[in-house]
Amino acid sequence: MRLEKDFQKNVDLFEKAFWGTLSTDEKEWFETLLREKRWYALYEYMRSGKFVEERREKELEFNPDKAFSNFEFRIEKGGRKISIFKKIISVAAAIIVFISTSLLFILPDDKSEGISSFAANSTIGPGKNKARLYLTDGSMIPLDEESLELKEKGGVNIKYENGEVQYTSLNDVEEITFNELVVPVGGECYVILDDGTKVWVNSMSSLKYPTKFQGQVREVYLDGEAYFDVVKNKGEFIVHTLSGNVEVLGTSFGVSAYRDEEMSMTLVSGKVRYVGKDTVLLNPGERLAVLKGGNTEKKQVNVMEYVGWKDGRYVFYNRSLGEIMRDLCRWYDVTISYRTPEIERKLFYGDVERYEDINVFLELLEKTEEIHYKIEGRHIEFY
Repeated sequence: MRLEKDFQKNVDLFEKAFWGTLSTDEKEWFETLLREKRWYALYEYMRSGKFVEERREKELEFNPDKAFSNFEFRIEKGGRKISIFKKIISVAAAIIVFISTSLLFILPDDKSEGISSFAANSTIGPGKNKARLYLTDGSMIPLDEESLELKEKGGVNIKYENGEVQYTSLNDVEEITFNELVVPVGGECYVILDDGTKVWVNSMSSLKYPTKFQGQVREVYLDGEAYFDVVKNKGEFIVHTLSGNVEVLGTSFGVSAYRDEEMSMTLVSGKVRYVGKDTVLLNPGERLAVLKGGNTEKKQVNVMEYVGWKDGRYVFYNRSLGEIMRDLCRWYDVTISYRTPEIERKLFYGDVERYEDINVFLELLEKTEEIHYKIEGRHIEFY
């Protein structure tokens, strides 16, 4: 396919230009490309020190040793996989990923020009820091861009800034009081509980917790999805959900417990125990799904596929478009429809930025030449 060959050639040219290894012929070709404003703007950003620093920081945060080892985007069709490109993720390869994503977005092919132009005028941005905090007395505090600090019952101090809620207290409290953090569609929030446990709460989720833990058992209540980094040596930590409880001592794990979906938990480090119809112990790298009827299914997984959202990435491995869009709909606050059931069942591999506009992901889909899309307001139709 000519588009794919030219695309790969241009990506290689950008990489060589970045490292200063272009041959004489390649320099002439590259200079021709830079006569177009879009390519020149991309190259100027690539050359800036800001780009290098941003990509280095992102890769260090992502932890390549645990991350999805390949960046690829492909679709399964009739038993064979159509691959657009594949690169090994590393600090250097982050440059390639950035170029590739940018080029896919700004360079539609002739076949999809009409659709892409329409989409370009209907950009849908990612979610942001926003939530509602319900205090002990039932009052509600909106959490968005503004910082705030307040005192809760019992002298507990609550501070909110840049999407982070933090609880601190100096004295013991006479009674256990609860707050509830509700994150709407298109939102996210990060909370540091009184014991130092860190919780990333995803879109369309709520977390109820004591303003200060007392005794040897720490208990919270989750409806939706969250990632927990539990402080050790402060007693047992229990996450209550409608489908069962997750019991831990000190560990990092993700829990997805949306009411209309099967519950699941993914263990990154430490050990957790699920208690429901069955009692199951999980080891690092394992995921437990709670099926209808309460039966459980445990398997070894790439944990980043299920908790990568916490680090700003969506990683999917052999997942249907329907499953992928279920997650993206909550983050981007969109609705979707499919002209045929077959489109919803198409399988993909991929690794995309959580904080990019959804149009970047849609353009990647369209480059497979198997799926097209149309945006009307906040509704996306696939066909």
